[in-house]
Amino acid sequence: MLKYYLYLILFGAFASTVSIAQTADSLTLESQRTNSYYQKGLTLHAKSSFFDNEKDTTDLSDEVQVIFKGQHLRCKRATINWRTNTIDASGDVLIVSSKNSIGGSRVILDFETNTGIIYDGFVQSGSVLCEGSTLIKTSDVDFTAEDARYTTC
Repeated sequence: MLKYYLYLILFGAFASTVSIAQTADSLTLESQRTNSYYQKGLTLHAKSSFFDNEKDTTDLSDEVQVIFKGQHLRCKRATINWRTNTIDASGDVLIVSSKNSIGGSRVILDFETNTGIIYDGFVQSGSVLCEGSTLIKTSDVDFTAEDARYTTC
């Protein structure tokens, strides 16, 4: 059975509307709050979610997907901090874009600057593959690596 919820949350001088639509197998969030993921260009999908008003964070779990700036992130769990514009994703993280694919056990990514840290992961662009214990994403296409392996085959 489908259930639909609509919540109105007041934050000081402004109101926010968060609608949660639950289907048989997913939970999709849409927001129209000032400085929300709607205005920041993020699309979120997860089976479970929790929004913390005081911390201004959203916790997502179970089949998490986040789409932003031409990238598609998939993982098991993610915490989005709306104040710092960061996504802390863990559990089989995979980020796919037209430029490269990024994967790891954990990724902390600033979705505004598109920079971050990949733990126990890889970056692949065409036939070039770099794997390492820590990869630092300094731009859309630039990375530095620690304890890394590199191949073009």
